[in-house]
Amino acid sequence: MISNTLNVILFGETGVGKSSVINLMAGSLVAEVSSDLGGCTMNSTDYKVTIGSRKITIWDTVGLEEPEMGVNGYYLAI
Repeated sequence: MISNTLNVILFGETGVGKSSVINLMAGSLVAEVSSDLGGCTMNSTDYKVTIGSRKITIWDTVGLEEPEMGVNGYYLAI
């Protein structure tokens, strides 16, 4: 069976506002955010939102330059 849910993955550097974009799309505070430049997202997290009649799963990812993750860590996070 084909899912009608759209999957969206957000990538970007730490602190650029990926989680804030998710909150904007959801229309409420569903993703943790911080006012400092450090990252809040330590693991990829999915958020299920509905915009109009469309179901969307938005994936929040860790910052792209997190050195402790390494290349394999990024693959596993996705």
